[in-house]
Amino acid sequence: MTSHHSAKRIAWTSLILVIGIAPSLEAVAIFVRYQGPMSALAASLKSSEDSHVAIVMIDRADFVHSFNFTMPLRCKPLEELIAAVAEAGASRIGIDLDTSDDSYRDLAMIGTGNLFWAQTAQYSQTQHAFFVGRSALGGSGSPQSGLTVLVTDGDGVIRWYRRTYLKVADAEPAPSSRIMSIQRLPSFVAVLADSQKYHDIGSYQIDFRNWNRQPLFASYVRKAGLEFLRVRLGGKIVLIGSGYDGRDEHQTPLGWRNGVEILADAIDTELEMRAGSNYRAPSRACMISWSFLIACLTLFLFRFPTVWRRYLPIAVLLLGVALFLAGYIAYGSPANFVFFLPTVASVSVALFLEKFKECSGREHSPT
Repeated sequence: MTSHHSAKRIAWTSLILVIGIAPSLEAVAIFVRYQGPMSALAASLKSSEDSHVAIVMIDRADFVHSFNFTMPLRCKPLEELIAAVAEAGASRIGIDLDTSDDSYRDLAMIGTGNLFWAQTAQYSQTQHAFFVGRSALGGSGSPQSGLTVLVTDGDGVIRWYRRTYLKVADAEPAPSSRIMSIQRLPSFVAVLADSQKYHDIGSYQIDFRNWNRQPLFASYVRKAGLEFLRVRLGGKIVLIGSGYDGRDEHQTPLGWRNGVEILADAIDTELEMRAGSNYRAPSRACMISWSFLIACLTLFLFRFPTVWRRYLPIAVLLLGVALFLAGYIAYGSPANFVFFLPTVASVSVALFLEKFKECSGREHSPT
């Protein structure tokens, strides 16, 4: 009987630890619903910091009135917008727009060395390669360009970015050859953050935040005073993106966001990591290890009620310290302890259900 009881406890303990660790594995879709609220709470705790990136948005009103409701976007208003941003003292300007049409060839003549262009690509699951579309600036290309490809998890949520992408294939391989050329192209994030020298192909988790980053609309930028623009855009990386047709919207842990907003968060993450800031993305091994430790600590506190009943404040303090250490060491910020709260909740609920089952069994057992 004792052996059976011990085996049952071991089985329950194993199940509890698996449940406790699972929320840290983004691939487990059943726990995805926890991540949104946790990410939003953590982001709100960090949203008071200044961003290195500013956004100039071409919204629906700009598309209608400034660009005359035409696709592709007219070059003249776009050139005026870029000139206004450059005059405001932006350190770098990223154009997160599709400029592959022939009409954009003239934009290659814009004389600014801090101008960078987005490049799109599609990933082939069957050939395991990126097929790059027509290059920026009407196909004329630009050495200062990068792929606006972000990593999407199996549940359709964007959480990661890369500095470099391998297996990028030419969209139009030579007819005489069936071998596609393998290249190494930087991401748009790496280009704007000046991280091209880092050739690693690892994925980095985007530190999403509820930034106090209010985008400036294109029509306002073209009309605003220079002093105001210098205050808002001077010394910053400025992204010029679109928000007029809803095609560039993606699911993130914070909900649906525009593509240019996701790129801005990714660039901020890259800059913070390179500057040695505490804010960083944890490895999966680090997340799992801390989740395991917190699950074990929670299990210990609830498994030995005679201990924590007598020393409840100390027990709570120990668990709180562990959570804050997990947030700081894994994510670089104590505010990110909220990502480990589902682990505590999962273990607590599982233990409560076990205790409830034991009490129910005693009540129904013969005396």
